Amino acid sequence: MAQSTGHPFQVPDEVARWSVHDMTAVPGFGRSLRAVERRGFRDGVAIHVPVTVAPSAPRDRVLLPLMARRRRHLPPQTRWLTPSGLGPIPMFDDPEAVSNLLLQASSSSAAVGAGTTTR
Repeated sequence: MAQSTGHPFQVPDEVARWSVHDMTAVPGFGRSLRAVERRGFRDGVAIHVPVTVAPSAPRDRVLLPLMARRRRHLPPQTRWLTPSGLGPIPMFDDPEAVSNLLLQASSSSAAVGAGTTTR
């Protein structure tokens, strides 16, 4: 769980067990993963709504390298936020911070900061 949350000991044991089980047992997971790896993300510049990307930097060893390569495919209005203390699956790390981040990213003022980076 340390690869997916900033505070793995906050994840209840039962949730951790089911998370690992579900990730490996879900039908189509392998095919979906291979398809995403093969095709990648593209055509994001055609997106015309506010977009917010909030990686769990600097700890995120999985998503950050991928995002660096795919950043050029994102629309110009993309906002980059860098939350601190959160892992790639942050709901157990700080549920309130995640809620606030989602509210902030989906607010009507999200378009105002288009193209900016917030730390």
